[in-house]
Amino acid sequence: MASTLARNDLARMFLFEAGVLRAAPSYKYYPCAGVDALSQDFGEVTRIECPDPYRYGAFIEVDSVPGEISRLTTTLTTRMNRNELSYFRKLATQGCSFDLHLHFGLCARPTDFNSYDKVMIFEDVAVSSYGTDPLSVLASGDRAEINETIDISAGKYYEVVPLSYSETDTVNTALASAIIDAVYADVQSCGIGCNNTSTGCEVMFAIDADGDLIMSENGGVTWALSDDAWGTATIGLGYLAGYVWTYNTATSAIISATKEDTLAEVAPASTAASAGAEVPADLANGVGYGLVVGSNGFVGVVRSPASGFEDTYTGSFTSEDYTVVNFNPYEDIALVGGTNNALLFTANGEDFVSVTGPSAQSAVTVTAVLPISEKKWLVGYGDGDVYATDNSGGTWSLLAVPGGANAVKDLAMSTTHVLWMLKNNVLYQSIDGGASWLKQPNSKKAFPTSSALNDVLVCPYDVNRVNIFGADSTAGFHALGTPA
Repeated sequence: MASTLARNDLARMFLFEAGVLRAAPSYKYYPCAGVDALSQDFGEVTRIECPDPYRYGAFIEVDSVPGEISRLTTTLTTRMNRNELSYFRKLATQGCSFDLHLHFGLCARPTDFNSYDKVMIFEDVAVSSYGTDPLSVLASGDRAEINETIDISAGKYYEVVPLSYSETDTVNTALASAIIDAVYADVQSCGIGCNNTSTGCEVMFAIDADGDLIMSENGGVTWALSDDAWGTATIGLGYLAGYVWTYNTATSAIISATKEDTLAEVAPASTAASAGAEVPADLANGVGYGLVVGSNGFVGVVRSPASGFEDTYTGSFTSEDYTVVNFNPYEDIALVGGTNNALLFTANGEDFVSVTGPSAQSAVTVTAVLPISEKKWLVGYGDGDVYATDNSGGTWSLLAVPGGANAVKDLAMSTTHVLWMLKNNVLYQSIDGGASWLKQPNSKKAFPTSSALNDVLVCPYDVNRVNIFGADSTAGFHALGTPA
């Protein structure tokens, strides 16, 4: 059997000087560069003591304080050229952070960015020192190449590997229609001070258009169907302030229950939250608030699902119909899209800014949005195009995306480098911030058969775990992507 052990001669470096730029691949391949050993200090644990109740002069540990986690550090090495300015010296003196990838492979061309066995990704890389080997010698026996070394630290480090996808048992719950949305309701915990240990990707909920709710407590491996009705015409699903919630367009009400009540199958409460003549089309939530959007420019702000809308707006920002809303998974920034290229941005649920989208899409409906940061956004359209902006909509760039003229169904992010897209019933992944996309699975294994894919749900604690929801014929569909 062939060995799969990592070897340092099977690694190649790609450097992103200005981070990920979405209009075109922004990495540079460095064939003559090396990455030294990695090091990260997780800090010494400090004991908290009290006198031993059984022995004088002795003390027992009653608790502990974890140490401070340092930035990951390593050293880059390259050969100096005698007829070129030093690129590494430039990185050291300009004072700007950058990103880099280290790709491991065996059976592909080393310069093929999207063919890999594993990728190590370093984000927010800062330079701490720069040096060289001796620049001249006094004796013939000392002649040698001149190496440059640059000591760095990384603000974020993670690994990406090809995933395999398997369908789970949602079909066994006999959902009558496609799953339209899903949400995690979990937090990473070692069990200290909490009831359970968790990876943060264990407790999940998903809902179909008929208001049937399914629940999982093992990361989506198996599901249970709730016996309690969650509506007859639901538009999505959220988890906010301890509540699982949705909006029922048939009754113009927010339906919600605490996570504990939902898992115990306690009937959810219905809170009157009429949107008047406006018909909500989508909902999403961030850390501190949620949004419900719909026709005639309707926007409803939710701080506590059990209390209904905190504020509502109709026609305040546009007369177009809002069709989609999405949050950055780690912040409270949200982007809203609608008919005729209508776009709306907010960073707090209180101040909203209408945004002018790309002029070429003036008559096209927005079908998917992704706020990567306050300035960097991706917007997908019904004609299959995806545009990106790095300056809050000041300028736009058309991305080269696969899938033809089919509508973009969903956009999601695991990190600024690792993005996901649903289009033409296919899942695509990008590891360079959207500049290039690869059809999943990135292996010889097949993707489970489905008739429609509607929603991507990423785990905020694991870049190598992704959920895809939709329909398998007339039943709900869920596929789980994990390392192959």
